[in-house]
Amino acid sequence: MDAEVPALLGVNRSVLGRRWMARPCDDAQLRAMTQNGMSELLARILAGRGVRAEESDSYLEPRLRDLMPDPFCLTDMEEAVECLLDAVACGRKIAVFADYDADGATSCALLQRYLGSLGVEVRAYIPDRMLEGYGPSEEAFAQLHKEGIEVVVLVDCGASAHVPLEFAKEKGLEVLVLDHHKCPEGDLPPTRALVNPKRSDDDSGLDYLASAGVVFLLLVACNRALRTRGKEGPDLKELLDLVALATICDMTPLVALNRAFVRGGVRVLRCGGNPGLRALAREAGVEGGNIGAQAFGFVLGPRINAAGRIGQSDLAVRLLFTDDPEEACALAMKLSQLNRERQFIEAQVMEQAAHQVESRQGQHDSVVVAWDKRWHPGVVGIVANRLKERYWRASAVMGEGKEEGMLRGSCRSVAGFDMGEAVLAAVNEGILLSGGGHAMAAGFSLEESRVEDFHAFLCERCENSDASESEPYYLDGVLGLRAADVAAHDLLEKAGPYGKGNATPSFAFAGVRVVQSRFIGKAQDHISCILSGEDGGSLRAMAFRSVNTPMGEALWGDRRLHVAGRLDASEWRGSRRLRLLVEDVAECAESNSF
Repeated sequence: MDAEVPALLGVNRSVLGRRWMARPCDDAQLRAMTQNGMSELLARILAGRGVRAEESDSYLEPRLRDLMPDPFCLTDMEEAVECLLDAVACGRKIAVFADYDADGATSCALLQRYLGSLGVEVRAYIPDRMLEGYGPSEEAFAQLHKEGIEVVVLVDCGASAHVPLEFAKEKGLEVLVLDHHKCPEGDLPPTRALVNPKRSDDDSGLDYLASAGVVFLLLVACNRALRTRGKEGPDLKELLDLVALATICDMTPLVALNRAFVRGGVRVLRCGGNPGLRALAREAGVEGGNIGAQAFGFVLGPRINAAGRIGQSDLAVRLLFTDDPEEACALAMKLSQLNRERQFIEAQVMEQAAHQVESRQGQHDSVVVAWDKRWHPGVVGIVANRLKERYWRASAVMGEGKEEGMLRGSCRSVAGFDMGEAVLAAVNEGILLSGGGHAMAAGFSLEESRVEDFHAFLCERCENSDASESEPYYLDGVLGLRAADVAAHDLLEKAGPYGKGNATPSFAFAGVRVVQSRFIGKAQDHISCILSGEDGGSLRAMAFRSVNTPMGEALWGDRRLHVAGRLDASEWRGSRRLRLLVEDVAECAESNSF
């Protein structure tokens, strides 16, 4: 944002080093929406996200039937449908090879459930993160060939797996790839069909989809093809809760079709939905009306991902495929236990990684890097994201590799720096052994001896990009504490689901007094407090993982501050309560300096 634009509340540098800015808003569209009867608060949220007045109704009520594209607009979709349905008709043995995260697990379960409804039993192959790493391998294809598999569908991986796919071709395996990761320029790997909206020759405009979204469109296309053969496929709307889970957990933009996926998925799960997800929601204490987009991302998703991070990689797929209530309950309990173990491991690695970064702070690296060959590779991605949030710089974290002298890592980026392209470029330069991903996140493997080379490579790429070390913090306005109530929260929810591409509304509360601060949580690493305003209003506030951080220090004690964050409503003993999830704080004129 242009430095000439005044900072909101005069905050040019918060405790997190950010400049507070009012989110740009089209005043003409704002006026048009309010003149049509929309509340000013909701209209400001929509206008600030680029929604035009004539689009507001469809944006607030995204319907699958209105937003569903012709699935055959995706390159290679016709070939993929023909291959899959011919394999079903001929009784050929089919396997699905999936990544071990939520997107891979849901993509696999979607195909298992769909093909199961057609009478086909599908072999699911989920690689072990520790033993096999990401993506297909010659060993995996050899095993599937030995089992008599004839058709392999790769989901959420495979777009750049040239060597393994050459091996599969030599073995006579027919391979379909359904992916959404960046495709390398030049020759694509040998497949019967490669459906990926990020292919350079794909002009579908659907490059915002998760792999589960691509798989869902394949199933839509299969149903259409079945009808031409005089058959009827299953009702796909019943599978939307799986697509919603992947869409949110893979942090894909919540725009267009993705909004319909998530809205539809929330409705499906609230009404029952996938038995495994239902059991997991019960285990986590969220059911019925409490289930929303945030529950998918912050409650269900971490438990699904825990299987691939530190546990048995196929547990999540088994949960999402089973219709047995007892098995679903047992698997849900196991995944919740694994998630608790993951949280413990993550906290240890984060403490050590932050210490490494702090010891190098004087170097002012544009990309922060931390590594230790003893760190569990299942948590390096989460820690990389935590480092990015703490220092507002792109980050890379590396842990234990598949072999001695090797490391596996994960990157997270900031706006303006395409991490996926940087990782692919490092592979092409021979710095990394393998890697790939998205603009904001990527995974890779390398030799320990190349860590500094990779760090220098990332820093150079980042410094020559449009990345900013100090990102502006965009706020949707300044609210009084009396205006922050459950009714305001529910009004804001109408413009959801929120996430990437549709930022969760954040507001500033000016000159509030922070009182009754206390440490909470099992590890006593969160701060809870009460905000008291001059308008007589008050609001509970929570700052997660803030103890021993600049934000936590600012919130400790009786003082006046500008506090910013997002509103969150929760059920408590039969009633709904509101709280502010604190994202940043800043000194105000009346406060003591800190």
